[in-house]
Amino acid sequence: MQKYLSFALIALLIAVYPISSYAIPGTIPFGGNVLGYTYCTCSQNFLVEIGPPNAGMYMFQPTIPGIPAGTDLRAFWSILEPGAYVVGLAEVVPMQCWVYAGTTCGMVGAGPMMLLAGTSFPI
Repeated sequence: MQKYLSFALIALLIAVYPISSYAIPGTIPFGGNVLGYTYCTCSQNFLVEIGPPNAGMYMFQPTIPGIPAGTDLRAFWSILEPGAYVVGLAEVVPMQCWVYAGTTCGMVGAGPMMLLAGTSFPI
């Protein structure tokens, strides 16, 4: 009897508080080893290449005084160290990476902007 009551209580909790309700709307999770990065000289951010399990190109926007929007970077602050592991949340809408090329700026890539990122020590 107690086994069935425990099962019913767990099923009720899952039905009332689904796991997906804890996600922030408009964001995607990411995580993996930092493989490399490109400094975007015109847009003044970084295009970071992250390996598996959630591989892809993501934009790291350093927080600049006077500009409130940026990536909330957590310990150990090694987002630009190849080999460091990073996990976090990114916006769904991609940002563009613009690099100075002679007399103008050219786009070299794009990716979702990291909203929140936590890192490990570099390996």
